[in-house]
Amino acid sequence: MEWHLIFNNKRIVTMSKILLIFLFGAFLNSCQDSLGYDPHVNINPIGKDTTLLPPDDGNKPTVYIIDSIKASFKEVIRRRHRYYTFKWSGVTERKLIKFDTSNSKKKLWIEWTMKSKSKDSDYQPLRIDRIVGFEMKFAALLQTRTFLLDMNKDSRRWMMLKIKRTRTQKVFKFEQKSIKSKIIFIENDKQKGILKFMLSAQLPFHQPFQTKRFFGLVEIHYKKQ
Repeated sequence: MEWHLIFNNKRIVTMSKILLIFLFGAFLNSCQDSLGYDPHVNINPIGKDTTLLPPDDGNKPTVYIIDSIKASFKEVIRRRHRYYTFKWSGVTERKLIKFDTSNSKKKLWIEWTMKSKSKDSDYQPLRIDRIVGFEMKFAALLQTRTFLLDMNKDSRRWMMLKIKRTRTQKVFKFEQKSIKSKIIFIENDKQKGILKFMLSAQLPFHQPFQTKRFFGLVEIHYKKQ
């Protein structure tokens, strides 16, 4: 049969279109967005926090000395329908970090409190509100990369963000379900003794605050005692 006679048959043409759509859809589903990375780099989806209980404190972990902590934080505000990012500088008031990588089950404990070094007058034009500090308490087996910090303090999946109204000097505290806070682990190089993670907290859009988001990259340098 001639090819032009086959494609003149409307029924066959319709079936061909359906087959092509199906094959194209299957091709799209088999692809992953490279996000601008080299196409040969594997991109693994970040898992959800499935470990509800923190590690057992009764078992003494291998002791690691924390050499230093490097942190770079930023806060995002919304002013007149536009977003602006400011560098956030703080000082540590309390810090307790315990890390155990002695076996395949990596364990991490963090208790960290920071307060802002800036004054209200440091921002020009003056801010309506600003972040004056945060607290976090975290403990987990690092079986996944992302952990939500939306539980209470005793659960050790907790973060609190402090925002001050500059006019009234009143400080508001946001924690648990009132903010979307999480910790995302990026890298753990055991040979170099470097652990990196991202800390992020976001206020609901409807909250009557200029401040909308707080995030930072933290790099912990450690070595075995």
